[in-house]
Amino acid sequence: MNDQSTSPTRAQLPATIRRAGLVVALEGIVLVVVALVMVIRTAAGADRNVADGYGTAGWFGVIGLGVAASGIALSRGRRGGRAIAVMLQLLLIPVGWAMAGASHLPWVGIPLLVVVVGVLASLFSPSALRWFAAEYAPDAPAAGSGPDHSSPDQSDSDGSSPGQSEPDQSEPDQSERGPSRTGRQAAADARRDNTRGASGRSQRARREGRR
Repeated sequence: MNDQSTSPTRAQLPATIRRAGLVVALEGIVLVVVALVMVIRTAAGADRNVADGYGTAGWFGVIGLGVAASGIALSRGRRGGRAIAVMLQLLLIPVGWAMAGASHLPWVGIPLLVVVVGVLASLFSPSALRWFAAEYAPDAPAAGSGPDHSSPDQSDSDGSSPGQSEPDQSEPDQSERGPSRTGRQAAADARRDNTRGASGRSQRARREGRR
């Protein structure tokens, strides 16, 4: 079964990273070849110190295998191979400089410097930096997982909470109903008093007329 998590990464791998990884893997293979040559020379008696010959060959072999593995991993979209690739290029800069100058081997030193600069330029190109930074970028929120931005209900626009009921406007408030009822009752009492007073005056007038 294919790894579903690495397939998008490999599909988005920039060409500059792939080329740099292949070049780094080739540099590791060259180091392994140099280690094999040194072993053959030491075994043939070309080196007086056998321990130094085999020790140097072993050092080149281990470094070459590690560099080749990092280059292959980088070309396949594994970001972990970048650190070894960059460190190797930084170490090869003084080597190429010495070969082109003090060692009087410009036909080896100058091409080596060109390769080193090309690999570093590929690893630090804008597309490569974006690809490396994508590992540390936060994940985009999944669809439907964000906050609900739907329009609020009519009750929310009025400023009332969903569980709060509006007061019944058909019934007047007790504070408004009390004074009005008291005023009407006082007016009715006043009318009754006036009626009683008028009837009493009319009765007295009738009695005086009969007398």
